Amino acid sequence: MVLMVFGQVLLRYLFGISISWSAEVSQFGMVWLCFLGAALAVKERDHMRVDYFINLLPATFLPFVHIILNIILFIFVAYLSYSSIPITLAFMQDITPGLGVPYGLVSLAMPVGGILMLFYLITDSINWFVSDKKEITL
Repeated sequence: MVLMVFGQVLLRYLFGISISWSAEVSQFGMVWLCFLGAALAVKERDHMRVDYFINLLPATFLPFVHIILNIILFIFVAYLSYSSIPITLAFMQDITPGLGVPYGLVSLAMPVGGILMLFYLITDSINWFVSDKKEITL
């Protein structure tokens, strides 16, 4: 994506040539990168939370906090993924001007990223229940 944008800038300003589809590729890549990156953050347990307040709690509350955080995140991601399916289907009819592909392929990043996040949340929860809970930290 970076090479695409850099190449487009060079071509435009040095040679006066513009690639019509380069802006779309970089925009679509950014959308996919955001949702796949969010899934990776969930996998690595780096999703958004305020550790400062969690660390103020006694250690006996940490298992409950872990369960509550996973449940809240699971509900949010499940709703986001489910709600994005009609949008994705509706956008499949619209075609991008530069690439000639459906806009739905861009919005498909939301349900795909959501499914990956749900998968990682489920595996994290299962791993938490079957392993020694003292080894897993928030």
